[in-house]
Amino acid sequence: MSDEYDYEADPNNVPIEQLVPVSLTYGLTLILGLIGNCLVIISVVKFKKMQNVTNIFLLSLATADLLLVTICVPVKCVAFFSYTWTFGAVMCKLVHYVQNVSILCSIMNLTVLSLERYYAIIHPIRAKCVSTVTLAKKIIAVIWVLSFVLATPILEGRIHKPVGPENATVYWCTVSWETPLYGQLYGVYMFLSILVVPMCLMVFAYSGICRKMWVLHRKRPNIAQHR
Repeated sequence: MSDEYDYEADPNNVPIEQLVPVSLTYGLTLILGLIGNCLVIISVVKFKKMQNVTNIFLLSLATADLLLVTICVPVKCVAFFSYTWTFGAVMCKLVHYVQNVSILCSIMNLTVLSLERYYAIIHPIRAKCVSTVTLAKKIIAVIWVLSFVLATPILEGRIHKPVGPENATVYWCTVSWETPLYGQLYGVYMFLSILVVPMCLMVFAYSGICRKMWVLHRKRPNIAQHR
């Protein structure tokens, strides 16, 4: 983000061609996110028959998405039309921290869910004893704790930065690391955390599932012939 700031611009004068599409996008995201995720959470919590291993992970995933929608989307919408960050230093760090928590939690839930499906299909008999709702809840608790811990570096990287002369100081919520090396390390860290490692695990899980399905498909004609 550039440190250039137009001090003569009227922050209340937002062009209608920018206001309408952006407001509609953020508004629909907020409404659909609230409705969809709340329906998932209510359905799984209220109905005991829905509380299986897969749906427990989906409940955690919906909770992470709801956290992102309720906290980050409204703030980001207001900030989009503002020339300055109006929410203060605490919210500057908190919003981006919650955003990272939600992202990490969602990705870990999807990754563990893929591994659970892999185990259930490759080892169906053992999975009936091992893959239980109780174990799923413990894993989800670990996922949330890890998400809150792994997201902490952003608290150091995000700063509430004053911009401009003393008589017209504004504030921006921007990324600023103590040294460029820290910023590069953080980029590698997030790249590995949210893309490389989860993708490798998911590719392993779903390729194993596809291979198992293909083997079963090939065996089916032989079984029919023996009958």
